[in-house]
Amino acid sequence: MSLHDMYFSIKNKNHIYSVLQDLILKETGYNIIHNENYIDLYRVKYPLIFERNNIDNLSELNKILIDEIGALFINDINTKYSNKGIIIEKDIFNNIKKKEDLKEESRESILRKELYINSSERLDGSINRFNYSIELKDFINEIIIKEINLPEENNIVFNNPLVCVVITTKDETYEIYCKLREKIELNGKIYNTYYPLKEFTIICDNKLKIEIKNNNLETHDIKDKIAIKKIKQIKYLGDNYLGILLKDKHNLEKNNSVGIYCDNKLVNTLIISGRSDNSVLIKDTVLKLDKKKEYFLLNMNLQNNILINYS
Repeated sequence: MSLHDMYFSIKNKNHIYSVLQDLILKETGYNIIHNENYIDLYRVKYPLIFERNNIDNLSELNKILIDEIGALFINDINTKYSNKGIIIEKDIFNNIKKKEDLKEESRESILRKELYINSSERLDGSINRFNYSIELKDFINEIIIKEINLPEENNIVFNNPLVCVVITTKDETYEIYCKLREKIELNGKIYNTYYPLKEFTIICDNKLKIEIKNNNLETHDIKDKIAIKKIKQIKYLGDNYLGILLKDKHNLEKNNSVGIYCDNKLVNTLIISGRSDNSVLIKDTVLKLDKKKEYFLLNMNLQNNILINYS
């Protein structure tokens, strides 16, 4: 199993949230288990940690995740309670936690049926992050769209607060209109979260086609794969870089996270150190690649996430 699959597995997501829950309970006396604001923030931050860190070890990646999100939650909790003049009694929260542990439906059982679909995991033949096909790895009979997270862009999809998620299965097509509920700004990038106006139960097999359109059912149809012409190790101003020459001009920026793909499979996630009109530089990175194969890049900062419940 790849690092990507291990990190984004339901088991790892639930395990890390459980670690955060215990850590924050001990530090602040506050139980985050049912706080939807913290759960939503965790969902948004989770893929961003992976995209921003060029690490090939799950333990190290999880440590960064815990350190960053834990500090964020603890600071927010301390600030809120300090401002309200409330003193948290840790014994009370510990007693609540013990009672919650006795419930038949634990947090683990609630979250185990959640799954994030990321547009970077698309199948070959997909057009772009707004029009793609995926294959669900678990055996799934029914799904319900719970929310969708879209990095904000200047294109036709974002011309009003409604988007339409069109899900096509083997037998049927579903149009699910979603309304913008909140915006979160992280590292200068705005992320929009949408929720369905009406809940649909979608009967499916393991392959889905997903299209994200505006409320007039217009879609952004520009391909977002960035073809690579050449890759080589270079030295620039005394530093070592992986130089990637691209076949066309691009709109990648410094500090963007990019995924490098071969045969439609993720090879590595990299952070851009420098750019020109038709190339990018990755500092202190060495990749052993097959010169006979073709590679392409995806801008991971622009990929969307769809949260589903499934059975």
